[in-house]
Amino acid sequence: MHAKHVQVLVLSGDLLVSALLGALLESEGFEPKYVGDGETNRDALVRLRPAVVLIDCEDAELCSDAFLGPAMMMGAKAIVFGGERSTVRLDDVRDRLGARPLVLPVRAGQLSEIIEDMLRE
Repeated sequence: MHAKHVQVLVLSGDLLVSALLGALLESEGFEPKYVGDGETNRDALVRLRPAVVLIDCEDAELCSDAFLGPAMMMGAKAIVFGGERSTVRLDDVRDRLGARPLVLPVRAGQLSEIIEDMLRE
């Protein structure tokens, strides 16, 4: 699957983080998507059915089994992200659900590598 055809849903309550990750995704050839006005995270997931969903683990609701489990059952590949202090939580989600952890900040090309690797699985 070529990157420019891949939609990545960015889920974060922090608008700046969403915008920065979206810009990074776009610069690496992906198509970032976001939750619409008045739409829930789950509604956006159902509407878009993205290949990949990028989930902010600073948000306990998003980083919960109740959200991640159904998201992954819908076929979305999940990447959970957070800062250095989130490493333990990210590793726990990886171990329990198989989501890929991503500690911010990222190096150039790192996000693209993770997504491309996930899509080959």
